[in-house]
Amino acid sequence: MDTIKGIRIEIGRNSYLVRLLRSYRQGKNLFLNYLKDDKRTSLSAVNSYRKLVIAETGLSGANSNQCSKDALAIYRRFRKGKKNRFPTARSLSMSVQLGYNGKMKRDQLRITFSRNKYIYLDLKLGDYHRNIFSLEKQGLLKFGEIIVKKDYCIFTIKKEYTPYIPEGVLALDINERHIVGLAMNGQSTEIFAWDLDPVYQLNCKYFEMARGLQRRYPNDKGLWKRVYSRWYKNRNNRKNAYLHNIVNNIISLAERNKLMILQEDLKGLKKGINKKVMKENKYNHLVQPHRKLPRKILGRLNRAAFNQIQNMINYKAEWKNVPYQYVSARNNSKTCPICGGKNKSAEWHRFICSCGVEANRDLVACMNIIEKKRTNEDEGLRYGPDREVMNVINAVLNTNFPVYLHK
Repeated sequence: MDTIKGIRIEIGRNSYLVRLLRSYRQGKNLFLNYLKDDKRTSLSAVNSYRKLVIAETGLSGANSNQCSKDALAIYRRFRKGKKNRFPTARSLSMSVQLGYNGKMKRDQLRITFSRNKYIYLDLKLGDYHRNIFSLEKQGLLKFGEIIVKKDYCIFTIKKEYTPYIPEGVLALDINERHIVGLAMNGQSTEIFAWDLDPVYQLNCKYFEMARGLQRRYPNDKGLWKRVYSRWYKNRNNRKNAYLHNIVNNIISLAERNKLMILQEDLKGLKKGINKKVMKENKYNHLVQPHRKLPRKILGRLNRAAFNQIQNMINYKAEWKNVPYQYVSARNNSKTCPICGGKNKSAEWHRFICSCGVEANRDLVACMNIIEKKRTNEDEGLRYGPDREVMNVINAVLNTNFPVYLHK
């Protein structure tokens, strides 16, 4: 299995490239208009209009072929119901395939402009980019499709994912303000915690800024859009930089100790919390959909970066050949890993069971994640008389928490 990664490389401004990108965008819109009338979604259908598009835009044969594939992908997405309105290509971008309509010439990317005419783009390469290109020359990586825009291009890199045989596990419990990790390798255990509070505070700050702008200019949605694009770009840059450092720390920990990463399956979390139930409206007495959770809790959970963190862990783990798996997220922080009893503590972060277990709920969740993996999520096997496992669980639950705070 191949793992795919994209790297961004800045390029110098080129007036011929802008002309080519405009022609390419015009070609995509022409293909979309033809497909709208044709209503077919096959490659042969879109290729039947290539001569008409070439005559109107002046694209080369190779560029028109790539343009038709991009237009067909947009149209298929529209047919699947992903968009309500018929799509229109607006951004200046094009697809380049090495060996077809593009070629590498040292530190330059050559793109076919027209028949026997080419554009040479100067790539601004750093040490990281040069290392990637040297690995590609050695055959350790493969270049896929390249997305070219007027200021930069994105190289798609493919690498074979061959996970190592794990010698232990690293269970991760991802929360709103921190990530708790429990590493178990044989009889040795170690507890880790990574702070997410700066990300939480950043999300709250920009949310309050957006709400203040709406109160000040309640009807100027055009202003909202212009200001939000600048604010959220700044917020995402700061948030992504912080999350990348944390995830790199997690991956290096797992790689260094040959651990398998175990996570809760949180893919359907936001869909579940936003699901509405039918209730009677106390004002008009009509049966209408209502939120299941209060507005403030919904806002906090929707702004949390659960899926983003897991996606980062997945592709970085594949890039470093670290194995990872998911287990069910059901009742991991509510169930006692010793006897299977339910939590009886009213305190949010504390777990208390009638069998005498008292520990942090995040640590209990990590233990249940490991137990679900060990028993293949069979609840009937999790509370058997395996005294060796129970002794390890007791030793971990009695550990003071948190042990370390990694930033």
